Amino acid sequence: DQIRALGLIGEAAQAAERGDAARAERIYLEAARLLPASAAPCWRLAHLYAEAGRLEEGRQYYQRALARDPSYRTVYNSAGLWRLFEGRFDESEREHRRILALDPGDAYAHYGLGRLEARKKRWARAETSFRKSLESNPELIDAWRGLGKALARQGRRQEAIEAYSRSLRLVLAGHRPLGAPI
Repeated sequence: DQIRALGLIGEAAQAAERGDAARAERIYLEAARLLPASAAPCWRLAHLYAEAGRLEEGRQYYQRALARDPSYRTVYNSAGLWRLFEGRFDESEREHRRILALDPGDAYAHYGLGRLEARKKRWARAETSFRKSLESNPELIDAWRGLGKALARQGRRQEAIEAYSRSLRLVLAGHRPLGAPI
């Protein structure tokens, strides 16, 4: 059943890529039935439903995926940051917003939007996004650094120093940044 279910997930992904959402949904549901402990079919259903505007169903399946495998809520849960690093900014923003539609507390999506706002020199908006990121993951060094920059650009130097200091304390405690070291 596992091998069949994995094949079904691939088949459903191809159907979704062709625009046959109804077929993809049926196949993902069958794969979810065959693999009740697997997060993959639920995660794919969540995104399929989100793209179809069925957000409540999408959120439910997203939460099921996270309950089965919490690693689906990591920096790797979307292509948002990778698109950002590649300079594909519009795609990056779409990816981050899609994740936030499914999971409004996703730290990495908020961080990515903060980076995009900082790139446009919209410092107050960048600050808001970085703060939302830190609400979900207070150990996200890069968000502390982004917040520091946004605060400094707004002339709030003492707050910026505090944000940068927090990032340094996290590094000294053994946490690693997503990006390059200072």
